[in-house]
Amino acid sequence: MDKRTSIKETIKSIVIVVLTLSTILLLYVFWKDLSFNQLSFSEIDLDFGFGDEEEMPAERLVEDIALPSAIIIGTGEGDYFVKTDTKELYGSPEDPSSLVSVICGFGKGEELFIEEISEEQYKEAYKYKSVRAVFNYLVPILDYYKFKGEKAFSGVEDVSNLSEIGFSEVAKDSVLAYDAQQNRYFRIVTGETGSDWMDTFFAAHDFSEEASYYPLEAFLGEGNGTDVMVPMYMESDMTVREASLGRDPAADLIRAKAFFGKTFDFVRKIEEAGGKVIYMYGYGETTLILAEDGSIEYKAGESGRQTLNYFEALDTAIKFIDRHEPVPTGGAVLPGIRLEKSSIDDSGYKTYRFEFSQMVGGEEIFFKDGPSVVVEVSGGVVSYFYAKRPFVAEPSADAKQAKEPVFAAINTIAANYESIAQMLGEELTMEEVAQRLTSVKYGYLCEEGALSPVWEIKAAGLNESLYFDLYTAKSYGLD
Repeated sequence: MDKRTSIKETIKSIVIVVLTLSTILLLYVFWKDLSFNQLSFSEIDLDFGFGDEEEMPAERLVEDIALPSAIIIGTGEGDYFVKTDTKELYGSPEDPSSLVSVICGFGKGEELFIEEISEEQYKEAYKYKSVRAVFNYLVPILDYYKFKGEKAFSGVEDVSNLSEIGFSEVAKDSVLAYDAQQNRYFRIVTGETGSDWMDTFFAAHDFSEEASYYPLEAFLGEGNGTDVMVPMYMESDMTVREASLGRDPAADLIRAKAFFGKTFDFVRKIEEAGGKVIYMYGYGETTLILAEDGSIEYKAGESGRQTLNYFEALDTAIKFIDRHEPVPTGGAVLPGIRLEKSSIDDSGYKTYRFEFSQMVGGEEIFFKDGPSVVVEVSGGVVSYFYAKRPFVAEPSADAKQAKEPVFAAINTIAANYESIAQMLGEELTMEEVAQRLTSVKYGYLCEEGALSPVWEIKAAGLNESLYFDLYTAKSYGLD
């Protein structure tokens, strides 16, 4: 084929492509009953990609985020295993044998009987072989059934908000539940054998390598301390990890357009001397603040006019987070998120506030300056969003360490109880300090570009958490 013939064939191919596209366009206009001045190519979803395209990551589901804060496994011999990395044990709703499926299914049984029991009866049942899911936030159980389009059995409404739910071998036909908002305890007789599920659960999981936990009063004597669980002896391979919290100015424009969408052409940009950048729509009705520390704060101009239930609002919040997540670079990872706390303002079209914790390598990340991810949903739309999301570097091979003993939790309390008492503004003995404690857990403290392994201790009467080095018990900020 000579050069002239080749050119003719190329022109013919181009003409065929143009005619084909014109035909598609005219058919679209005809069936949509549009005039050409109404036509926008953004309305036409034509895919002319070649080959396999990379699939978009799936959005997270409510069940991926609304996880228990802890799962407490009782051996029946006075000790417990406490798992704070709960996703695997909680399982998936698609698996009928998973803990989440059993929990969500209890209110749909046809043979259901609910009776209120005493706090003593409830706690006594969990001294036996047991499995219990503990939530730091309230779980409106009826809202969940409505969200899933399922009908709950009459009587479930007595348990308005779940805080704990689980099974004990001493109550084989029952589910045990605690509603912290009402401070009420329930035994829910389902007609099914809960111990059968527990037998399967224990057969499927080996906890022999896990640290044994005991209530604080087991170390200090009955009446001293609380039922807060702490490990007697524990080993860990957690080490300091690099974490980048700084903002990438080159990504500011992309981030801002993601929040404002089509209205971005009418947005004003203000750059402050300290490095903070503010994007503002209108007269401050909607603002986006990109701080130098990498945090993002978004305030919407108006609330919506739609009344959502709890899980519909949570789903809205999760989808908003998914659409505005930063993309890690350089081999770093973005921590996962988990619902940590929630509250509801019932006025108007309802406002839901959701606070999320972050997890990396199965361990929680703590921030001294409050929750690191917050979403408020008002009238069905996101009205407020705050996020401080670190990019966490994977530890290098030489930075990894073998497991070694940590400074025991009870010894950490003993070494620092005077400082804790000083923070409380009272002269207290160690036992009296222990009675004030509401939470003792370990994880990473995020500050100064690093994640440091720590014990986090919370006490009644203190607004902020206290942090102590996991291996030395040295305090962060009390000296």
